[in-house]
Amino acid sequence: MKKTDYTTIKLNKGEINLYDFGTIKLHCYSTNDPMNDEVFLVEKRWAYCSH
Repeated sequence: MKKTDYTTIKLNKGEINLYDFGTIKLHCYSTNDPMNDEVFLVEKRWAYCSH
């Protein structure tokens, strides 16, 4: 999978890049606020893990 293989979801504040690996999805949320935070959420059927 290439780094450019994702779906972008535009939000009022920031955006989410969604990488779909089949059984697991990686959500990368860029806040685009002054601190430029990023949140990563791993989604697996019936479970979530964030960092």
